[in-house]
Amino acid sequence: MFMFIFQVISPLINNPARSVKLGFEPQEKLLCLRADIKMTITALIHAYRKPGLSVDDFKKHYEAHVDLLKRLTADDFPLSHKRTYVARNSVETAPDGASSRNATTPAVLLAGQQADFDFDAYAELTFADQLSLAAFAAKTQTPEAAAQIAADEEKFLDRSKTGIVMMGDVIETTKGNKEARDA
Repeated sequence: MFMFIFQVISPLINNPARSVKLGFEPQEKLLCLRADIKMTITALIHAYRKPGLSVDDFKKHYEAHVDLLKRLTADDFPLSHKRTYVARNSVETAPDGASSRNATTPAVLLAGQQADFDFDAYAELTFADQLSLAAFAAKTQTPEAAAQIAADEEKFLDRSKTGIVMMGDVIETTKGNKEARDA
């Protein structure tokens, strides 16, 4: 997931007039990072388990994978790496609209279609700022770290389906107050 997601294209120079580009493969989208912008950065990942892997084994391996990332990136690990797993039932007969991917492990739906919830987890990675994201990306792309990450992901992730997006504005409404915006 991280091996093909974060790739440092040009060196980071701590100069507000310069920027760093991170490549996002396979679509080759670029995100310009600037040293003068200080705000949290959040990436959202939709992760899919490898075909044939049980829901429980996927979760166990993903949790171990996060430990690997934490060890490899040390102080450059995100401020948080929150994982939320789709609630699934085990059934003998596939429900209407179930995908072949999750025919016997459909999502517990409140609304929508089974096909809308084919992913197995979403993760939210929060970085202190753009420089923190760049530092994390740089550490995951060293040849040694990239090889370890790729080998580990091959055991539990369907990397061909993994999606990652940078998040924008955050608006939160809690029980005790009105909307709060993340600047």
